[in-house]
Amino acid sequence: MAKAKELMIRTDATTQEIALNVGYSDGFYFARLFKKQVGMTPGQYKKKVKESIGGSDSPWQGFVSSMGKNDSSCYFVDDNHYQLKTEGDRHMLKGTRSKIALTLMLCFTLLLAACTNGNSSRNSNQGSAGGNSNHSAESIQNTSSNEAKENTGMRKISTVMGEVSVPEHPKRVVDWDLGPVLAVGVTPVGASSTQMNFADFLKPYLPDTVQDIGLDGSISYEKVLDLSPDVIITWNKEAYVNYSKIAPTVVFDTSQYSTIPEEITAMGDILGRQEEARKWNEDFEKRMEAARNKIKNVIPKDATISIVDYVTVDKFLMVIGNSGERGGRAAYDILGLNPTPKVKSDIIDKKTDRVEVSWETVNDYVGDYVIVLTVDGKEPPKLPVTWTSLNAVKNHHVIEIEMKKYFAADSFSSLLQAEDIADKITKLAVTAK
Repeated sequence: MAKAKELMIRTDATTQEIALNVGYSDGFYFARLFKKQVGMTPGQYKKKVKESIGGSDSPWQGFVSSMGKNDSSCYFVDDNHYQLKTEGDRHMLKGTRSKIALTLMLCFTLLLAACTNGNSSRNSNQGSAGGNSNHSAESIQNTSSNEAKENTGMRKISTVMGEVSVPEHPKRVVDWDLGPVLAVGVTPVGASSTQMNFADFLKPYLPDTVQDIGLDGSISYEKVLDLSPDVIITWNKEAYVNYSKIAPTVVFDTSQYSTIPEEITAMGDILGRQEEARKWNEDFEKRMEAARNKIKNVIPKDATISIVDYVTVDKFLMVIGNSGERGGRAAYDILGLNPTPKVKSDIIDKKTDRVEVSWETVNDYVGDYVIVLTVDGKEPPKLPVTWTSLNAVKNHHVIEIEMKKYFAADSFSSLLQAEDIADKITKLAVTAK
């Protein structure tokens, strides 16, 4: 670890690059071993050293900067659960990396010296690469053994990835599905900025202490490591192996549950918050019934409603179903509003999130009322006569909702969205009188 520390001080190499240059092929295992021996993650160590030697005035930093600075970061690039593009098709931000030859040359020189010294104490028929490899394997095995002894209060839960051992009551949770975690009374230590920025109804429940671990699609594993999570909760099966090297990881697949109470109950089991989950579900049933009753008093029982997004796309519209974001779950599942026959047959019955339709065919999908997405600060397109001639538009039965509040589709956000829609429909009915 002494050589690893030296590289962290002398170079801007990433954790993975340093791991490779001191004999560890897997940066995750190296980071865990480093934390075990040093008492902090590589990222925390680099930050501490930088602060102790004067930050950017450090002579080592000046040395590296004068010959070429490596600004790369190590990212996972497969997390694209929440996606939003306000100018057209979806986008995914991906982290990129660049290799600096000078930095690697310096790392290789230091490693060669370390290997040469180490070989003097080994059997003469062992190569330096083999010696480092064996040492790495032994270190990892010993680390795993020590961790197993220390992990008291662990329990096994069943997940879509099989059985996973998690703490009885996790204290430090990094999460990709904010709603259910907040619903059972747990504040995560880290979450993606995509969720925090496009789930505005949850912001009152998110203190400033929640750390941003990056956009979905460019999550920094070093940031996750620095947070020292007890549990990581993700939707992404493909990322499971990598995340589980940092901490016990649970893939929370909402498609496994048919109702919101089932989702919350499952999250309560994951986090050891069964009683909190039970209370939230009781409150959910009451609030759902209150919101439904509010609507029943102001619109006909058989009235149909549609959800349309024409502001985040170009030259066509998106009509939303009940299984995706943009308020669909809130309107159809929680409030029990009636979709038009075309929405039911083309979207809901086919279990798709949405369909793209032309302005010429929009009349086939729009009902007695229409919910329209808006984006704060963005002008809507010029609306054609096929839109302005719709009965819902002519009768002023248009309800506007803001994208940053309605993009999320998690259970907690959906409840808050449903209550907001109920209030908007009630206000619309009063105004119409």
